[in-house]
Amino acid sequence: MDSLSLPPMPLQDSDRLISFIARLALSVAATVALAIPLGFSVHEYTDLISRTDRQALTKAGAITGLISGNPDLWTYQIQRMEEPLANYPVPTDDDRATVYDARGMRLLSVGDPPAWPVLKRSRPLYDSGRVVGKVEVERSLRAFLYQIALTALLGLLLGGAVYGVVLTLPRRALRRMGLALDAEHATLRSSEERYRTVADFTYDWEYWRGPDGSLRYVSPSCLRVTGYRAGEFQQDPGLLLQIVHPDDRAELDRHLHTVEKPEANTDHYELDFRILTRDGEERWIAHVCQPISDQDGKYLGRRACNRDITKRKRAEAAKAQLEAQLRESQKMEALGTLAGGVAHDFNNIIAAILGNLELVRQDVGPAHAALEGLEEIRKASRRAMDLVRQILAFGRRQGLSRKAISLAPVVEESARLLRPTLLEGITLNIECATDAPTVLADTTQIQQVLLNLCGNAWQAMRGQGRPGVIKVRLEAHRVDEAPYQNPEGRSAGERIGLRPGRYACLTVSDNGPGMDEATRSRMFEPFFTTKPVGEGTGLGLAVVHGIVQAHEACIVVDSEPGKGTTFRIYFPAVNAPLPALAGQEPPAPRKSDGDALVLHGEGKHILYVDDDDAIVFLMRRLLERRGFRVSGYTDAYAAVAAVRANPGQFDLAVTDHNMPGMSGLDVARTLREIRGDLPVVVASGYVSEELRIQAPAAGVRELLFKPNTVEDFCGMVAQLANGAGPIVTGQTKA
Repeated sequence: MDSLSLPPMPLQDSDRLISFIARLALSVAATVALAIPLGFSVHEYTDLISRTDRQALTKAGAITGLISGNPDLWTYQIQRMEEPLANYPVPTDDDRATVYDARGMRLLSVGDPPAWPVLKRSRPLYDSGRVVGKVEVERSLRAFLYQIALTALLGLLLGGAVYGVVLTLPRRALRRMGLALDAEHATLRSSEERYRTVADFTYDWEYWRGPDGSLRYVSPSCLRVTGYRAGEFQQDPGLLLQIVHPDDRAELDRHLHTVEKPEANTDHYELDFRILTRDGEERWIAHVCQPISDQDGKYLGRRACNRDITKRKRAEAAKAQLEAQLRESQKMEALGTLAGGVAHDFNNIIAAILGNLELVRQDVGPAHAALEGLEEIRKASRRAMDLVRQILAFGRRQGLSRKAISLAPVVEESARLLRPTLLEGITLNIECATDAPTVLADTTQIQQVLLNLCGNAWQAMRGQGRPGVIKVRLEAHRVDEAPYQNPEGRSAGERIGLRPGRYACLTVSDNGPGMDEATRSRMFEPFFTTKPVGEGTGLGLAVVHGIVQAHEACIVVDSEPGKGTTFRIYFPAVNAPLPALAGQEPPAPRKSDGDALVLHGEGKHILYVDDDDAIVFLMRRLLERRGFRVSGYTDAYAAVAAVRANPGQFDLAVTDHNMPGMSGLDVARTLREIRGDLPVVVASGYVSEELRIQAPAAGVRELLFKPNTVEDFCGMVAQLANGAGPIVTGQTKA
């Protein structure tokens, strides 16, 4: 801190003194005349912008909460948006609040248009990180300009008054004032020298460390930052190093020894480190020190400023975590998109393999030596088909059939399937609480989650030399507004982002080897595995992660090396009643190969459309062997033209969905216009939720997931060709 230097006072004679004071008075008057309106205008304008920004931010925050509740229809909820616009705060005659959508179209305005000139401030509206609109607040500047004009006039009057008073003072009074100013200047210099090293009332914790390492001065703010008083540091300078976090102590110690060297006392030094307060709280400190000296240049030590930056560090850590989550979400979304694109072509390949395999099995007969090899091909193809379905599940590209269900029967059925697969020495324990709430879930995918988690658990416990135990537990869980407790009673409010409400908590734990931090950070990455080559695809936990997110649930993992692993999945509870079981008839089993209705076409004419030549050729051979007549097309337009030429010759149309030019739904709509009673089946390797919704409206009788078994496909074709199939209602034949 440099001392305040005043110019030397010219006191040779009274005339020169009067002339000097007159010039000084003119300077002061001009400064007053300019500083008052300028300072007032800057302060008021800054405050006006700040208040307008806060108003826009408050209203945007309120409407963002409305958007998150209904992101698809929020632009139509004008009445609900009017309340936050009119109350946070209430608009006056000088301002107006307006909501715009993403295209810039005005949705709602509250308040009259303000008078010109106008200050405008806006804040964006977000939905899942995407800007969907903005809130704009307009405020009139007319009153502000009136205030500035009045302030400028006041400054001119005050400056003129100062100048007039100074000029009208008698010469003797001016001389006395000059002498008084000289004495006051000397006093100010003396005071500035006493307090220039450190300020006693700074917000930051400051100290003066002398050349010998002693603490010459410690500001009282150290009590607020560290919990220790200034006298304690001065009595024991070693306390400065003792309160530093053990992991940062060595670096600060090197710094303190370095700056005490004479050759290091020329520059300032910056360092961030952690301390432990008297109460044991960990805080981050931003340390800056620089050399200080007296007026003669004598080295007096170093002045240090220590600022508490704990909130900033926590905000940076939270930001880094959110950025990592965003990158992970973007990566998952990209891989999910890739999975959806690959599924169509890859499923066509598998369908061709399985279909031709069935034809070859029929050609060679039941006793042929090649049947064993053909069976291995079939098994490998089925594994490939399951792998595609897992990729789709991981990428959330496979349609969900969520219903209000109790998870207890799903857990028990999954346990029944798992127990025969467990190795010797591994026990599976199931515990389902009777008060576990109903959830909205897809039974098949919940089973997939349990099979994957339990499968990973018993594979991890192989060869560990002690009995293995897998525990599956289902219980109720409630989250209140206050920090809540997880099922074990341990506080988890800072680790799990659950909204208040009831949940069904599904826990899968084991006493296996556990995972280290490096493995935990990558466990949900697709194709990441710690298993030997050939023993795992790396998709098990990635599929679990995709299914959990698709169910709007939350998954938490606790694992340490040597302490086992625990997965907890929190499914939001629903109040919908469970579907009634009484009076429901089980679905009729498919008929066997010998049944004429299922496997014999009786001359029924089938229209088959697919852009893949191999699939069209295969399906023609399969269906013709079962007594159907088949017209196959790789061009959708040609197929439609054939039906238009003779609408009555076909009994059933089967079309692929993903085709160039016309999609399967386009074909179905066109065929319905030509002949409304013609059954249409749409087949796809990726049956999206959008396809499920649009299919009934397009006249689709059945959705078929590719690939499937020959028996299922031919049986479905026979039923529909004979008029026995139901209209599709969102269910998909697999």
